[in-house]
Amino acid sequence: MRKKDRQNNYWFSSPNEGVFMAPNLNNIVSAQQNLLPNKIVAAKQGFLIATKKGEICLYDSLLNFKSILNKQIDNSEIYYLNFDSTSNDLFYSSKGFTQAPQLNFQNCNIFQTAIKEITRLDGAYYAIAASGYCGLATFNNEKENTSLWNNYFTNHIKVEVPNTSSILEGVRGKSVAYNKQKKPFILPPILDCLNALLHQLKK
Repeated sequence: MRKKDRQNNYWFSSPNEGVFMAPNLNNIVSAQQNLLPNKIVAAKQGFLIATKKGEICLYDSLLNFKSILNKQIDNSEIYYLNFDSTSNDLFYSSKGFTQAPQLNFQNCNIFQTAIKEITRLDGAYYAIAASGYCGLATFNNEKENTSLWNNYFTNHIKVEVPNTSSILEGVRGKSVAYNKQKKPFILPPILDCLNALLHQLKK
């Protein structure tokens, strides 16, 4: 959640660290001409913006347009965008879900499922909220054996969606948050089901 108060301070809520206040933020207006921005994420190169016409564009730190990095063949809208600063991988959803390893769009992994959100758990696994299920995903085979989540992923592999496993089926998960200190991750609006599952995992 984000809110601006009467003193021009911005307040941000976080799933793990409470509430943050940023005083007197300066706004930048960036004209986009023919582009239709839909999602924006910070990356090491500046900002990445996904558009309603299926483009992924690179901007500098002042939101000056640099280049179009990739474009969907059918111009389908990109409705979810996530940059992993640890691996430098880009994840996005349009018609299906795509991983671009280290922003390499020539070597993308495409999955026929609609991912609503993805967040890193450790060096091997991510928590995901997808259409019809919530669970785990992995794109790093080298570190899987040392992960806290390895056994659960192995025992619940979702065969029809490579690289993923299912924790809850038949749900409409839309977001996911992870508490690094306490280890559980949360998939609203199914908190009661997840709390019961986490209790079982601790046994």
